[in-house]
Amino acid sequence: MTSRIGAPVPFRPGAVGPPQLPYGPRFAQPAFAPYGGYQAKKSNGGVIAAVAIVAVMAVMGGLLMVITIANGKSKHVADVGYSSYPATSTSDYTTTSDTASSTTTATSSRDSTGTRETSAGSTRETSASRAPSGPQPHHKLADNPLWLDSQVGLPNQPCNLSRWANNPDAAAAFFESARPCLDSVWQQVMNYSKLPFRVPTVKYPSGKNWSSPCGDASGGSVAAFYCSQNETLYMPYEGLQVSQYGNRPGVYLAVFAHEYAHHIQALSGISEAYWDARYEAGTDSAAGLEMSRRNELSAQCLSGTFLGSTVGRGGSVDQAMYRDAWQTQDRGDHNGGPRDHGSDAHAVSWWQHGAQKNRMFQCNTWAAKSADVS
Repeated sequence: MTSRIGAPVPFRPGAVGPPQLPYGPRFAQPAFAPYGGYQAKKSNGGVIAAVAIVAVMAVMGGLLMVITIANGKSKHVADVGYSSYPATSTSDYTTTSDTASSTTTATSSRDSTGTRETSAGSTRETSASRAPSGPQPHHKLADNPLWLDSQVGLPNQPCNLSRWANNPDAAAAFFESARPCLDSVWQQVMNYSKLPFRVPTVKYPSGKNWSSPCGDASGGSVAAFYCSQNETLYMPYEGLQVSQYGNRPGVYLAVFAHEYAHHIQALSGISEAYWDARYEAGTDSAAGLEMSRRNELSAQCLSGTFLGSTVGRGGSVDQAMYRDAWQTQDRGDHNGGPRDHGSDAHAVSWWQHGAQKNRMFQCNTWAAKSADVS
């Protein structure tokens, strides 16, 4: 039976911040009792967008994304609120909001891949290289298993983060310290929901020109995005709008959690079902754009659940960090272009809704009224 939800928490332009503790219902034991001992492996403004549809790979996402489809079915997601996107190649579609060209040809990237060496000297296998086994994704939207248990939310766990500083190395260290927290809580939810889970790869490309399986960056700052072809979150420092947000780590943590949510959508089968349905409806048709908004606003909501689940739990996510994230989610379709991410008001309200409710089914935008995903 499809889970139904009401309208998201109303957007209050004059709100000064989130409510004080408690922040709303919390996921509690004993539902996750079997997973209580899990130890994590160590291992988004402007319009942004990107997407490719290549033969058999059909899964994607990103934090405010502008999407178009070229033949086949492969998807890439970039996020608004965080600058521009990779330029398009012959098989991958992307758009940029920066028309400046660049003579830079060399690029470098800090890479957190599944095969990098750990501090213990061992290597970790890339998730995309492992043969699928165990739980399988479900090609479903509103009735996906991720939404069906109304008691499932992210466990309340502390997250200890590296100190944020406005430079690429410190930013990469910050995201690396956040990743095990997301790995831990999402593995528990996916295992409980009998859905597959794999740790994503994270890349930190630098420079103006670089490539990904979902598109090529060429000139300008590229926003954070998720590419399902290689199950990788791309977090380019130049696209984080640090000059605008400054030393406010909660802002960047929310972006990272949004991109991670797209990974969860891909693993669960939601992304593929979404892309197939949007393709059939017409990528840029009214129905297709509404599907895109539902997909992005769901990722917004899931980002909120993560911040809401860990704030005030004894780790690094304190009230100040949470408040910064709470106040900077107005990253909707306000810069022209297709209505594919939702209004600023809904980008804010769905994030806050997830942060306060912390239940998976509350982020089921596929079951929401059209007026609540406009």
